[in-house]
Amino acid sequence: MKLLIVGISIAYWSLFIVTGFSLVVVFLYLKKKILQTKEKQKELMKKIAELEKRIVVQAARPKSDKRSGADLDKEKIEKAINAKLGMSSWEILKLMVSNPSISNKEIAKQVSLSVEGVSSSLRRMYASFEVKASSNKRIALVMRALELSERPLDKEPA
Repeated sequence: MKLLIVGISIAYWSLFIVTGFSLVVVFLYLKKKILQTKEKQKELMKKIAELEKRIVVQAARPKSDKRSGADLDKEKIEKAINAKLGMSSWEILKLMVSNPSISNKEIAKQVSLSVEGVSSSLRRMYASFEVKASSNKRIALVMRALELSERPLDKEPA
């Protein structure tokens, strides 16, 4: 009888140790993934800042066909993505360029749409701009829009 109790006790402790070890491994893996995602987000934010600086410098140059006050060139973007952006999508994109971490709720307030309308518009823009990333989609969309905006009109999209 004592032998049976000792055997069960060893089995429970073994199970406890294996479960604990498994939880530690999962925790460390998730922590590593979160850190990688945060690092990638920082990197993407740096790229956005660099692109914005380039656009500001280009906007400061005198041009006869320059648009006043716009960081993004709607004509270049629409030509590059081979689609027209509606007014609400255009307003959403401009808001996201000025603040990539803005929430859908805040965007909805500022462009007079429902949160679902904002989400739907973002999904369409992700498809149009060919944003495939599973994380940091907003930042990838803003980067893509800024890149397309600074591309010369005669240059073919990649």
